[in-house]
Formats: sequence, structure tokens, C-alpha cells
Amino acid sequence: MKRLLRLLAGLILIVMLLVVGVLVYATATERGLHALLALANKSTPGTLEVQHANGRILGPLDLQNLRYRQDDGLNVVLKSASLRWQPKELFARNLRIGLLRMDGLEIYLPKPSQEEKPTSNESQVLPEIHLPIAIDIENIDLRNIRIYPYQVEKPIEIDQVKLVASAQDDTLHIVQFKFKSPEAQADVSGTVQPVGDYPLDLKLDWQYKHADFGSFLGGGTAKGDLANLNVLHQVEGAVQLEVESELFNLIKQPGWDAKIKIAVNDPGTFSPQLESPITAHLESKGNLDDFSATGKTESEFAQTGPFTFSFKVRGDTQRIQLAEALLKFNDKPAQLVVHGEADIQTLAFDVQGEWDSLAWPMQGDPQFKSPVGSFKAAGLPADYTFELATDVEGSAIPKGRWTLRGGGSDQALHRFNLHGKTLDGSVHASGNVAWKPEVNWQIEIQTSHLNPGVQWPELPGNITAQLQSQGAITADGPQLSAEIAQLSGQFRGQKVRGKGGVKMDGKVLDVLDLNLSHGRTRLTADGHLGDRWDLNWRLDAPDLAQLAPQLAGRVKSVGELSGTPAAPRVALDLDIRKLAIGENQIKRLKGSAQIDVSGAKRSAVNFKGSELLLGGQQWDDFTLTGSGKPKKHDLSVKLNGEVGRLDVALKGGLKNQQWIGQLSRLAARKTDFGDWTLQQPAAIRADKSQASAKPVCLSSKPTLLCLSGNWSAANGAKGALTLDGLEAARFKQFLPEGMELDTVLIGEAKGSLDANGIAQAQADFSLSAGELVVDNNGEPMQVKFDTSTLKASLRDDRASAQVAFDLGKLGTINAEAEMADLKGAQRLSGKLKTQLDDLTLVSSFVPQLQSLEGELHADLALGGTLKIPGITGELQLSDFAAEVPQLAIHVKDTQLAARSDEQGLLKIEGSSHSGEGALSLSGQLDPATQALQLNVKGEQFQVADSRTMRAVISPDLNISMDGQGMKVEGEVLIPQAYFNAKGAGGEGGTVGVSSDVVLVDENGQEPEKDSKGGNLDLHVQIVLGDDIKIDAADFHGELKGKLLVEQTRQSVPRGTGTIEVVNGDFLVYGQQLNMQRGRILFSGGPIDNPSLDMDVARRVEAYNVLAGAKIRGTAQAPQMQLYSEPSMPDASILSYILIGQPPGAKAGSYTLGKYITPDLYVSYGIALFNAISSFNMRYKLTEKLSLKAASGAASSADLIYTIER
Repeated sequence: MKRLLRLLAGLILIVMLLVVGVLVYATATERGLHALLALANKSTPGTLEVQHANGRILGPLDLQNLRYRQDDGLNVVLKSASLRWQPKELFARNLRIGLLRMDGLEIYLPKPSQEEKPTSNESQVLPEIHLPIAIDIENIDLRNIRIYPYQVEKPIEIDQVKLVASAQDDTLHIVQFKFKSPEAQADVSGTVQPVGDYPLDLKLDWQYKHADFGSFLGGGTAKGDLANLNVLHQVEGAVQLEVESELFNLIKQPGWDAKIKIAVNDPGTFSPQLESPITAHLESKGNLDDFSATGKTESEFAQTGPFTFSFKVRGDTQRIQLAEALLKFNDKPAQLVVHGEADIQTLAFDVQGEWDSLAWPMQGDPQFKSPVGSFKAAGLPADYTFELATDVEGSAIPKGRWTLRGGGSDQALHRFNLHGKTLDGSVHASGNVAWKPEVNWQIEIQTSHLNPGVQWPELPGNITAQLQSQGAITADGPQLSAEIAQLSGQFRGQKVRGKGGVKMDGKVLDVLDLNLSHGRTRLTADGHLGDRWDLNWRLDAPDLAQLAPQLAGRVKSVGELSGTPAAPRVALDLDIRKLAIGENQIKRLKGSAQIDVSGAKRSAVNFKGSELLLGGQQWDDFTLTGSGKPKKHDLSVKLNGEVGRLDVALKGGLKNQQWIGQLSRLAARKTDFGDWTLQQPAAIRADKSQASAKPVCLSSKPTLLCLSGNWSAANGAKGALTLDGLEAARFKQFLPEGMELDTVLIGEAKGSLDANGIAQAQADFSLSAGELVVDNNGEPMQVKFDTSTLKASLRDDRASAQVAFDLGKLGTINAEAEMADLKGAQRLSGKLKTQLDDLTLVSSFVPQLQSLEGELHADLALGGTLKIPGITGELQLSDFAAEVPQLAIHVKDTQLAARSDEQGLLKIEGSSHSGEGALSLSGQLDPATQALQLNVKGEQFQVADSRTMRAVISPDLNISMDGQGMKVEGEVLIPQAYFNAKGAGGEGGTVGVSSDVVLVDENGQEPEKDSKGGNLDLHVQIVLGDDIKIDAADFHGELKGKLLVEQTRQSVPRGTGTIEVVNGDFLVYGQQLNMQRGRILFSGGPIDNPSLDMDVARRVEAYNVLAGAKIRGTAQAPQMQLYSEPSMPDASILSYILIGQPPGAKAGSYTLGKYITPDLYVSYGIALFNAISSFNMRYKLTEKLSLKAASGAASSADLIYTIER
């Protein structure tokens, strides 16, 4: 027995040693490694291949070029893998992996399984994971991973997956879990306990770079467990997002309570139509069996103004109920309300809605308005019914009531009926329309007693019509028919009649006895266009003004189309007389065309016209002639008008379906830019698939301009331009007066547009070194400048330009700009660097400024988008000074700077001096919104110092400006001013236009009076100081007072306040009277028509009489009443005013006189109190000899010789 036990124990020991030996062999030797790989290849359902395997299972272990394949299509390729771990730690119940690295992992996924996995209604229960050992992962690093979904060529690319973690005591510690791809990167850290409700505390940081929308950054936390989890998350970028949520019972019955805030500060990044920031607030709570959600979005479009969209939703796993979706426009009564419900399983829906005061656009003058309307739809996407009723009107849409009813599916509308009451009549349309599997329709339209004059008064009528159409768009082309079954009534006082129709079957068109008439106007057409052509028409419109008020003249045309599509024949006679279409006019155009493409007969074209006004250009005469056969023909066009004489001639012919010819003559003479002629004939080739033109060179010595190009259906179009020797002297008439420019422009440009519509272009031009002569205070100043360049390019969706001007001693200007995503966000970038050390050149463009001094430096960068640009950098005007001759002032010591801050705003600071005073300026400009805010303060700033006007002001104004207009608020103190309305010569005064005079424009029409102001809001207090003097033709005196000037947008300025006349004289009946009392009253009405309250009088001491006039009324309609102390008749008052004595005291007269020429003076005297009058003349014959004559009660003549000492 003992021996047996010893033998058994020995066998067990041997077996254990064998097992240990096998394990040691398999895990601790390289041969064991290869044996295990061979075993794995036999045990797996696929094929495993490893090109190189070094090391052992216990480590270190390195594999290279591993490949695994399965019959279902799964394919895994691994370039290299390395494992470093410490197996001895297992004896301490610790799995420690120092390094697991894989590089070049490619996974080709098999075709997805079509089998549906059975679902279970039982609540899911997470397993509780109790790790028997501790785990310590120092570094798992997977790089260059490519995952290819089934039959997808472009893989999912992952640059790196990295894990550093540990697990101990039922807790997983994630030190770092890193995911990185070409577009995104994410980092996760925290703890998870895989027991119970899985308590966790995780942190996530990520970033994502979108090709069009830029970079997004996000971060958040998740704390709690799966029974109650708090999640916070934030996103920064083109969209800003804040999420605050609480999640409940995620395993058994998921529930939530979440709040989300969304902000899009630059929505133009996503669509150019989106201009203003968008904000949204969303809230939702509940679970899958009962949840609710509310939301509110606010934004503003240029077409709508500010608006708000809100909604309320309830639902469960079966149905969703839209309690309300409301769209409101903040400053308008318009709104749209929608409510309804939908079945999630069947997609059945029932939706209703109504609206009030909708219009488009909502801002400005709407083109479309719908004061009220409603709709409802119910059913399934494949079978639904709908109803719509609405009132519609607009600038080009007649006012009417419309209803639409019918049924439909996702492929067609069935049995729809449209009925409208409009234009004092009715419109009815019915039929069917489908868009799948092909477009087809059957529609009938009936109108009854429509009067277009209701909407357009110049187009009165009473029209009844019946139209029918049916057809389809098939792979073989359109198949349709349309018929005018009835057209009758009257239009603009003329009878209307019509019938006929058209049919199309693929490429075959039939015109079926089309006959339309309106008064004396007739249009008839009938014929066939198919394999053979036989179509004729006749148009006779003797008075186009009967058709529409913007038309005039007569058109008569007779024509015929015959032949075949490959060889058509056209016969046309055209006669136009006194034709006017809007601003375009043709006095006479007559001619004929006989064209035979087959070549059986000689073709001829001959049209002549006179007095053509086309596109604003006047042409005295026009000639188009051509003749020949397809193999050899010519064409000539001549135009003669105010812009010059144009002469173009082509000749060539068809050969092998290709037109081969040349531009034989091209001349433009007597133009503003000189005479241009074709240097030599240019060859041209063209057929249906390609065309080319050899260089077309126009010469106007010494300038040469050449153009060339080609096109093909396969490759698109290309063109080139070269310019040499274009002298600036050609543009002298467009330069400011007194400026001369001596330089030459040369350069080239080329461009292309490929068959896919992708455009490319490049231009490179330069101005040669030259000389600029400008007027500097009456003296010519020469400025020599060096070569300047202009470059521009277009690459598909990106355009750029660079400009460099070297103005010699004046300075330099360098600018470059680029616009990306031309069809989308239109993002801008660029910079401007300017250094102008001499500003003399400015006076040539702004002649009101002379003797300029100072420097202008700019270093600016451009960003943002075209609609919301951004500008950063600095612009500085230093030591600026200038004279303003018209105001006789000298502005000096002017400094102005604009610098960007961290928020992208341009901060503006400036100051200036004039006279004894100064002015300061501060504010900011927001390039994104183009909003400007300025504060202007000054003290004794001189704004005028001439003989006729002197003034100083002390302003304190706040100015704001944006795309909507300007707003000015504040106060302007005028401490000192002198205004001489007589002019420098001491005489003045203006004669107003009589109220019965009517001013007309060049067309003899009275222009509309614009009673509206501009986009200006004004609230400015004007305070007159103690030294305000006025010297006008009829008034001399001093003023004081205050005036509040107010204006709102689209209204005229209004004034409130009183201006008093401190002392002064007023001219009445030729006599200077003293101002007894004078007030100009502004009571909130238009500022140009204040009320008058003035008393002027003359005191005659010899008679102790005060005689004068009371001036009342308004500035535009003054009223005058004579008065005196003591009271007396108006005739007596007038006597005291004019001659200072009572009537009958002695003879008095009133004399009027004027110099007819510098040598001839005439006067006429009128006796005031008798019937005697006299005429006097004095004429200077020489420097010393003059003639004087008088005629009245007695006549006389004298010859006067003057001796001066």
C-alpha cells in the first residue's frame, strides 16, 4: 500500500512537472511562442499569419506584420505590436502592464448581419464586477488605426488611442483615456465603480476642427451614479452650448431633467443669409413614458427684424403632441401658431395652424402680405388631406381670398382645388400633380371677369379665360399639351379674343392655330417643328400703347420657319417705328432676313435703324448686313452715336460642321479714350463642342490691347488679356481739375472656367514710374513716384488681391486681402499698411482743403466675413493742418487715432484746434456691426472767419451711427457769430420764387415733393451767446436765445424754443426802422417755418409820432400790419414811415434807380401825394464827359465835363 501511494505521488509529481514544463516552454521560450501562434491559427475560424514574432509570452514580446482573415470578409492587418508586462506580479494578485503598443492597425469590417436580435421587455441589470486581482496599466498606446466599414473606400481614421488606468478594490481609476483623429481629440479621466448603481466621477475635454465652421472646444463632468447622474457640459466655437442636466434610472426607466442654452454669435459662418446672433433656450423633463419639452429661440434677419420662436411638446413612446409652436415678430403684430400631434409608430399626424399679419419682407415695404390665414393637414405621409385658406396681397400680387383643398402623398397631390376671389372676379384651378416616379400633371384653370385695373389702374379690363394643360416629363423628353379653350373680354378699352394651343412630344412641337387679338393688334401662328419644319407667324401691332402704358410705337413682323432641324430656313420681315419700351427707344428699324442653312439659296440679312436709345446710350444710326452661303458668308455691324463709332465685320464659312473664319474688321473711333482699330484680322473657329479665337489686338498708339480665348465642352473655357502702353493721359478728363498724371499701365490677366464650373483667374498689372502734377495753392507741385503693382487671383472658392503703391516722397500704400468660401460664409483676411508723409495730394480730390500738412499711418488687419467684417490694428493721423478758404479758417494741430482692443472694437481718439479754441473726439467703431459711437466736445472752436461769416462754437455732442441711420444728441453753444447775408460787396438779399411758380424736371413733369427726412435722429439744443450779430438785406441786429432741434427718422426737423432780437433795424418800404420787439418762435413745428412776433417803428420827434409795422404770421407766410401812436390811418402811418412827416406837409417822392451797365444809370421818381412823376438818366461817355437828362413836369438835358484835382 505504501509503495502504491509512493508510486501515485510520483506520477502526480511527474504530471505536475510536465504541466509546468509545458507552460514554461509555451510562455517562457520563443519556440513556445511560435507553437502558441500555430495553435491559435488552427483554433480560430479564420487564417492567422505573423511574419515576425520575437520574444516570449512572459515578455518581452514583439510582433510584426500580423494578418487575420475570415470568410465573412473580416480582415485585420497589424503592422507591429509590442508587449511589456510583469507576470511575476500575478503571484501578488496584481496584473501590471508596462506597455502595450500597436501601430498600423487596419480593420476591414464584414457585411453587417441582417438578422434582428430579439428584444426583451425585461429591465436590464448591470453585472457587478468584482475583480479578483488588481490591475495596473501604465501605457496602452494604439496608433494609426484605420477602420473600413463594409464597401466603403474612405476609412475611419484614428491617429491614437491611449489608456493609463488602474483598478483596485472594485474601483476603476482612469488617469488618461485619450482619443485623437485628424479632426478631433478627446481626453477622459476619473473613476468608475462597476458595482451596484455604478458610482462614477468623470471629466471630459475635447476639441473638433470643422473644415468650414472652424474649431470647437468642449468640456464637462458626469458625477453620481446611473440612478442619479448630474451632467454638465460646455461648448465654445461657432456654436456656444451650455448643458445642465440630471439623469435618473438610466438602466430600468431612463428619465431626465435638462436645460440647454445655445448661442450663435456669428451665424453667417453657417449661411450668408443669417446675419444677426441667434440664442436658444431648451428645457426638457420626464421619461420615455411621459416627457415634456419647451424651447425658445431669438434672432434677427434683415428681412424680418427681431423675432422669437417658441414651442411646447409632450409625448411618450407612442405619440408626440405639439401643444404650441409660436413664431412672433417682436416689433410687429404678425404671428404664426401651429399645434397638432403625431403617432411615432405609424407616422400618422394631425396638424393645424393659423397666422395673422404675415408679410415678406417684414421690414421695409413688403412684396407679399397675408393679413390672415389658416391650414390643417391630417393622415399618413403616404395618404393625407389638407386645407388652406388665406388672404393675400402685395405690390405685385392682387388682393384676394384664396382656398386650397385636396389630398396627397409623398409622391403626388390628388384632386386639389384652388379657388380665389380677386380683381373683382374669380380664379379656379383643379387637377392632379405628381413628382414621383416622374413629373406629370392634369390641370384646368378658369378665370371669370378679372379686372387687372383693380391692382394696376393703368390696366383696366374684364377678362374671362379657360386654360387646360396636361403632360409629363419622361426620360424621352417632355410630353405635354396646353390649350386656350376660351379667351374673351376687354383690356384697356379694347376687345380681347384668343384661341389655340401647343403640343410637345419629345423634340416635336406643334402650334395649333394660335390666334390672339387685342383691338387692332393681331398675333397668329401655326405650324409644326419636328423632322420637318413648317411654322409661320404674323404680328401686327399698330399701336403698342394700347397694350401697356410703358409701350409705344408700332411693330410689324411676318416670318416663316421651314426646312429641317439640321438645315433650317428662315424668312423674316420686320418693321419697327417709334418703338419705346421703358427708357429704350428705336425711332425706326426696318429690314429683312432670308437665311438658308442648307446652302441651296444665298442668304441675306439687311437691317437699318436710326435714333436708337439702348441701355442709356444714344446711337444715331445702326446697320446690320450679311450675305453668302454656309461655306462662305460675311456679317457687318455699324453703330454711330454720341459715344463713338463702332464698326465690326466677320467673314468665314462652315467646313465639316465647324465654322472657320476671322474677325476681319473692328474699329472704335471718336471715343472718350481715343480711336482703336484692329491690328490684324483674328482667326476664329467654333463648333458645337469647342471654340477658339486667336489674339484680337486693338491698337491706339502707343497702346495695344489683346484678347484671346478658347472653349470646349470637355475642358471648359479659358481666356487671356494683355495690355501694353496705356497712358494715363487718356483719362485726363476724369482726373480732378489741375491734376496731371504721367505714367503707363501694363499687365496681363488670364482666367478659366472648367466643365465643372470651377473658376480660376489671375491678373498682374503695374504702373510705371512716373510723375504726378497737382495744384498746390495755385502753384503746380511735381511728385515723382516709383513703379506700383496690382495683383489679383481667383482659385475656385477663394479670391485674393495685392496692391502696392510707391508714391515717392508722399509715401507708400500696401494692401492685401483674401476672401475664402465665396459661395458660403465669405470669410475675410488681409492687411493694410499705409505711410503717407505728405498729404498735399488730398487737396486735389477735396479742393475745399488747401495747404495740407500732416502724416497718415495705418497698420490694419482684416478678418471676419463680408457681412460682418472685423478690423484690428491702428490708424493714426498726426500733426494734420489745413486751410479752408471758403470759411477762411485754419485747422491745425489735429491728431486722430483708431486702435483695436481685445474685443475687436476700434477705439477712436482725436483732437483739433481752430482759432483760439479746441475740439476733442472720442468713441469706438465696431467693424462687425458697422456701429459707430462718437463724443465731440469743444471750446471756442472757430468754424468760420470770413468777411461774410464768423463763428465759434462749443459743442458737446454724442453721435451714433449704424446700418439703420444716425443719431445725434447734445448741445451746441455759439458764444460768438457774425453773419453778413449781403455778401462781400455790401449789397444783397434774395428774391423768393412766387408761390404760383411750378418747377418741372427735364421731362416736363412736376417732381414729387419729399417731405421725409433721412435716417437721422436728432435731439440737439442750440444756445446762442451774447455776441450774435446778423447783417442781412432787410435786417441788422443781434440775437440771443435757445432752440431745441429734434428729428426722428423719415421726418423733417422740428424746432422748439425762442430766438430774441436784442436790438436791430428792419427795412420796411425802403426805410430802416428800429426793432421795438422781435421774437422768432419755434413751437414744435418744422424748423424752416417758425412763427414771427416783431414790432418795427420809426419815431418822428418833430411830430411826437411813433409809426411802424407789426410783423406776424410765419416765415413762409408773413403778415404785416401798420400801427402808430397816436392812432391814424394807414396812409398817414406810411407817410411818417417813408418821409418822416404827415401827408400834405410838403411834396414827397419815392425814387427807384439802377445801373443798367457800369456807364448807364436810370431812375424813376414817383410823387407820393400828387400825380407828378419823373424819369432821369445819366450816361458816362468818357472818363470826363457824361450826359444827364430828365423828363417830368419839365424836361432838361445837360452835358457835364468833370475836372478832377
